[in-house]
Amino acid sequence: MRLLHTPHNNCRRSSVIAWPISHSNDIGFIQWRNTQQAKNGCHVLFGRTHAEEQARVEYVQQRFNLTDNEADQLIKNKEGVVLSHTTATLASKLDFCQDELRFNRTALKKMMFKKKTSSTLLRCSNQRIKAKLAFFKTSFDLDDDDLMSIARAGCLNPAAFSIRPETLEEKFMWFRQRLYFTDRQIAKLLLQTDPRVLNLPIGSLEPKVDWLGKRFGLSGKDLGSFIMDKPMLLTLKSEETIEPKLVWLQENLHLSNEELLSYVCSFPNILTRGIDMLEEKLAYFQEILGEEEGREMVRSNPRLFTYGLKRYKTRVKDAEEIELPITLKLMRVQIALYTDEQWFAYLTRRQGEA
Repeated sequence: MRLLHTPHNNCRRSSVIAWPISHSNDIGFIQWRNTQQAKNGCHVLFGRTHAEEQARVEYVQQRFNLTDNEADQLIKNKEGVVLSHTTATLASKLDFCQDELRFNRTALKKMMFKKKTSSTLLRCSNQRIKAKLAFFKTSFDLDDDDLMSIARAGCLNPAAFSIRPETLEEKFMWFRQRLYFTDRQIAKLLLQTDPRVLNLPIGSLEPKVDWLGKRFGLSGKDLGSFIMDKPMLLTLKSEETIEPKLVWLQENLHLSNEELLSYVCSFPNILTRGIDMLEEKLAYFQEILGEEEGREMVRSNPRLFTYGLKRYKTRVKDAEEIELPITLKLMRVQIALYTDEQWFAYLTRRQGEA
């Protein structure tokens, strides 16, 4: 007989249900298990008692000085790091990340609270991480600091560590031949905090690269440089996601094809922004500056689209309170780009000049 602990009342108490161990793979058993899960609102924890869970959470709580509320979050997260490993395995992984990969406590704590352990570097064994780092070092002639940076980038997204070396090598070869990436550029992909592009199959990457090249009239190294600047573009559905934004930018900012290419190349991140946000910002700038100057403000610098509307409105109000004229230069330089300290110093100086 196997003793199965099925938590009740948000997993605070547990009752023991006996089931013949020889039936553990039967359909009837699986149906019973699913019924129990639905009834209790929790997973049935095979081979994992409530006491063992609690001990594991207490270990993490002591190691990271967690509050009781934080510990409760760990208990409720049944697919998280803490409840996915034994205490000894978890301690070994944390020690490895801290001692050999030089993770600080903040990075380790973040992994503890990820919804799924599969979304963290802790999904991989210590041996696999070591093997992958050795592979990266040999392939790209990286130093130890580079390797530790790659490991830290994989802290919350282990994409680079979950792919087989032969698959990565094939993909790296494609980057070299199709986009003329250098080894240092490929290594930079590994340092991205969100290296989802590494998980995409070549069959998915090729049509996206082909579409971007045709849409912007780019090829060879020019196309590679454009994509290297924002590899996340390869994770978007090109024609479905990017094309409407390109059309909106071209029509609303009055850009020629060449100007649109230059505009996007100067800041590819603009294509990750929603059209609703772009429309809201442009409408506000045109309300304050007039139609032409409002358009010119973001036409000259796409990064001005990315600052929060609250920032603009607050500073415009500050300027109006001291009767400072709201000009195009003021909007796109002092209001948009100054730090809070610089902005208040500027207001103080202009108020003294009045």
